[in-house]
This record gives sequence, C-alpha cells and structure tokens, in this order.
Amino acid sequence: ARLDAGSAQPGGEALRRRTQQITPNVATVRDYVPGDTFNRMDWKHTARKDKLMVKEFELDPLAEVWIFLDAEERARGARPCVPQADVGDTIFQTNRDGGIPPATIEYATTAAASLARYYLRRGRAVGLVTSTLNEQTLPPDRGSRQRDKILEALATLKPDGIMPFAALIAAQARYLPRGSTVVLITPTIQDEIVLAVDQLFRLGLRPVVVLLDADSFKGAPGTDELAMNVAALGIPLTVLKEGEDVATALSLTGSWARELSLVPSRVDTIL
Repeated sequence: ARLDAGSAQPGGEALRRRTQQITPNVATVRDYVPGDTFNRMDWKHTARKDKLMVKEFELDPLAEVWIFLDAEERARGARPCVPQADVGDTIFQTNRDGGIPPATIEYATTAAASLARYYLRRGRAVGLVTSTLNEQTLPPDRGSRQRDKILEALATLKPDGIMPFAALIAAQARYLPRGSTVVLITPTIQDEIVLAVDQLFRLGLRPVVVLLDADSFKGAPGTDELAMNVAALGIPLTVLKEGEDVATALSLTGSWARELSLVPSRVDTIL
C-alpha cells in the first residue's frame, strides 16, 4: 500500500483546506443555512447585512507536524545480518548488499529522518516523539537546527521501550494542536493502533500511518490485516517491507520521492 495522492493529503504541501472544525483561521463568511451552529455566527457581518451570516474555517496551512516513532522492544523485528568489519556500533551497520540493515528500527528511523527533512524543507514546524524506555520528545520547531536535533535523536535511538505505542499516542494526543499532521511509524500488528488513529482523527488531527511489515522482517504476521483496518478509516497509509526502497514507499507523488533523496544506510542518512 502507498500513500494515495488522491486521498487526504498528509500536510506536505501545506495547502489551505476548509474544515467543519472551529479554528483561528476564518476563510470566508457566507449566508446562514439551517443546521449551522451558533458558535459559527459572524455577528458583525450579520448586523451589517441585516441577515444571519456564518464563518467558514480552514486548517492552518503551517500547522505542526509530529512524528511518532514506535521503539517498543517487543514490537521490533530483524532478519539475520552479517556485520561488516570495523563498523563499530551496530546501529550504524549496513548489510552485505550495502542497504539498510534488515531491522524494523533501522527502516523506521530512516523513514522518520526522511520525512522530517521533507517537512522542514517546506517551512513546517516538526516535532518528534519516541516510545523509548526514557520517552523522548522534541517540541516542534523549524529550520536546520531542528533537523540536526531530530537526526541526532534518531542516530542514538534504541528500541528498548516498554510502553505500548497506542498508549503513548493516547497519552500525547490531547496535547497536540488541532489541525496538526501526526505521522505514526510502527511495526506493530496490534489492533489498538486502529483505535489510536481514530482518536487522532476525532481530535481534529491529521494522522498518517507508516506500517513496517513485521512478517518481512521475520516478525509475527498480521500487518496486512491491520493495514486493511487502518485503510478503512480513510487514513493515508504506507506499508513498508524489508528490502523495499523507503523513498518510493513513502512517496505521495514522484516529486516527493525525489526530494526525500534517501541514501542506503541510516548512518549516511543521519550524517
């Protein structure tokens, strides 16, 4: 499955979009129609035109982007990998073919780093939340300094978390500004992620899901069924398999894939 350019956009282009939510961004004023709620009334224009007028709102085109990365220890998967000589810390090892090491955490961090760069290049404020043992949160910010902070955090990340990813999302969701894009990157096969995605949507957030196909990393099967359940919510979705090109899998359009400019290994991506 790929992020569908024809479905709800995950905020990459920062387009202005009308919404039924009440936001600080008033798009226009129109005549009242039965069913409009009174908290949408524009009393100033109502008095001026001597008829009921209501406001129409839009999402903030520069709303925050939050990247949530699942680092729960029990959720990770990995195929056997032969270390290269003189590589050092295994977090920077590549496999024999020079690609990303065949582990879910390596693909997850590569995807997170690439998406962070993508949004930051478009002037978005990007934040990062990881479900590591000591939960790490980087508040959203813009610019190259934020890029470096995110890449450094990803370079040193270890998949040692004990909190379920869905629980982390539920705990953090209430604090995220309405209209924010929330990217969830996870190898989970647990149905709780569907409830978490639905919660984000109901809170006026814009979830995007990147599922790592656990079975392709020698983990438990179940990703396909979970992907169908997420897709049924109408949420943009990518399923990323071991050995697949990350940029291609993440791409909404050909231009996104080109701008991600991924390189094979996580150490190169980060450095």
